[in-house]
Amino acid sequence: MQTGTFALKRAPVDAAAVVAEVLENERERAACREITICVEREGTGPVQLLADREALGMVYGNLVENAVKYSRHRGTVTVRIFRDGIYARCLSLIGGSVSPRRP
Repeated sequence: MQTGTFALKRAPVDAAAVVAEVLENERERAACREITICVEREGTGPVQLLADREALGMVYGNLVENAVKYSRHRGTVTVRIFRDGIYARCLSLIGGSVSPRRP
């Protein structure tokens, strides 16, 4: 069994920009299945986080990739990014049928 470490490199990151990059990478795969990707976000400014940009991209990428992969042909994937207190949230929804619960 292999063991290893993964060191996070935390720095200020615009989560909205990372999501935009992820979506650009997934658009071709979505287009092959005629899936529409919609983006919903609150506000227009950056969504700043203290995070590892590469790790955040991997997490968001996996989230969107799975939504596209498991969406029906000619379906819709909605990606929502919003602030929730001190956190930034990114939701990837298949068919837009789930709404984020807010306190």
